[in-house]
Amino acid sequence: MRYENISDYELAQYLRKHNALDSFRHNGNMVEWYSKDTGRAVAVVEFDNSKSIKLSVTLFCVEPETVINDTLKQSAENIAKDICDMNAYSTIALALIEGDAENINEYLQLCFDNYKQYSPFEFIAKDLNSYGEFGSMQAWEEFEEIVLGIFEEYAESTTTRNNVKRAIRERIEEIEDSIRDNSYESFEECLDDTSEEIRIGNLTFMPSVVLKQCDPIAYTESYNEYVNHLIEDSEEIEELESIIENI
Repeated sequence: MRYENISDYELAQYLRKHNALDSFRHNGNMVEWYSKDTGRAVAVVEFDNSKSIKLSVTLFCVEPETVINDTLKQSAENIAKDICDMNAYSTIALALIEGDAENINEYLQLCFDNYKQYSPFEFIAKDLNSYGEFGSMQAWEEFEEIVLGIFEEYAESTTTRNNVKRAIRERIEEIEDSIRDNSYESFEECLDDTSEEIRIGNLTFMPSVVLKQCDPIAYTESYNEYVNHLIEDSEEIEELESIIENI
């Protein structure tokens, strides 16, 4: 592509990217730069007769569409799919609940970062680094692009989102069940604190005991109403519902 107003800084960045900054030759009023990695021309600059003013700059597209071979592409796909398969929906849900990641995609990327720390990946890393300084940069980008593309597709799928949401809802149900099963003491304390003691002769009875013994149906209805308020006011449940909304 031919340019007339490209800056020296932009030209230097381009040449540095293609490992051609100090690989050039003069040809009349032109200077031609070549990539040390491929040996192909990457830029030609035409100067005026004084060779001090750039008249035009031509930059060549020297990067192939892809660098990595089919084996590395397949490795990227296998790694991404294995990470998705190894992490159950409940595991992903737990990570979101505990704040390890803000969304499904981010959690999978964290898993990938962790995967790269283990020895099996060092052989793949060695292959990716074998393309030369600048070729390796593109190789890594292409490899990770494949992995992240699969992660994004998995994270955005309706099946994944629905199952993670279901796992979080199960956690909400566990919290609600715990509140229902373990709030009798606080309920009765609330009844006793907000109602006067009942006296019959010289005997004194707590309101919660009288209600429970004399009208168990009313006791149960009052307890359920009390529990519903606790559930509605639960910050933990509110946070979980917020996570579900953001999935």
